[in-house]
Amino acid sequence: MRELRLILEGEVALYAISNEISLDLPDLDAEDQGVLSGLMATAAEFCDVKVLCWHVTPRGYGALIRVAPPEAIEVSELIRRVSLWYGEGTTASLVNARDEDPKRFASLCRRHEKKMHSILEYARLFQPRFSRAMNRVWDRRGSVWRQRFRSYLLEDTAEVRTRFAGYIHTRPHGDPDMGVFSSLFQADAGDTLCQKRYGEITGARGWARIRECLGEEMLEMASRGMRPSCGTLDSQKVETARRRSRERQKNALFTDEAWMDFFEAYQLFVKNHGSHRFPKNRPNYDTLRYWVYLQRIYLKRGRLGSMRREHLESISFPTHVNGSRSQLSQKR
Repeated sequence: MRELRLILEGEVALYAISNEISLDLPDLDAEDQGVLSGLMATAAEFCDVKVLCWHVTPRGYGALIRVAPPEAIEVSELIRRVSLWYGEGTTASLVNARDEDPKRFASLCRRHEKKMHSILEYARLFQPRFSRAMNRVWDRRGSVWRQRFRSYLLEDTAEVRTRFAGYIHTRPHGDPDMGVFSSLFQADAGDTLCQKRYGEITGARGWARIRECLGEEMLEMASRGMRPSCGTLDSQKVETARRRSRERQKNALFTDEAWMDFFEAYQLFVKNHGSHRFPKNRPNYDTLRYWVYLQRIYLKRGRLGSMRREHLESISFPTHVNGSRSQLSQKR
């Protein structure tokens, strides 16, 4: 089963997030890294999350994100953010609904607001869009990411923040020398906003002192080569986050809408690969593979509804992992 993702709701929370592109894909060049860093910044402005630091490498990204609870937003600001991320077409539809259909406009506003102040929605915005951009360049289909993005709920203290900033800036190769596509490079170049964010991370004042603190942690993280501790978190909050994560995981896999999305994705996989078997060492298929595994379990236990069973029968869904025998059609 996938590792539970701990998400705090209703209060300020700090996260470290990261991901890498698939092993079978080439390194991102400077233009690709610029596209990814730009999407991360634009998605952060739309979602109203604060990116304390970030680093885009030829193999992926890492970032330290602070997320505040949702708050009321002016209609003009909402429209501006929608225009920023979705463009003129979606914005025009939203404006027309405001002028002609208040009920539909309220529904659209709620839909967009649900995507704000959320670490989950933040990554779900820029990662798929980057995949589409790279697929056009590489003439391929599917996600370019090695796996679902990793997120760690952190204790919001200067010590933990600084250590994770050092970790982000030295991964994945343990090289303290920053590339162009990082907030630290921009801060070293004199970007006052980036310098201010690093001041929030370290709790130090003056760029010279802030840089000294960061340099010490980066050297330590480069020599350790492993993720630091997430700090000490309130046990009751952690347990609440675990419970909500289990509920999200269940809803993400078993609602009718989610089930059909997975079924269509599996149907497309079988069509493209000509097989029900998943290729080895392809983490980007982990979620779909887990969904398929659950369908086999529920079929054997008689816990799958007739409509879902009929959908699986239509593609000769194998009830054995090796797919060599026992199709559904043989058990009818």
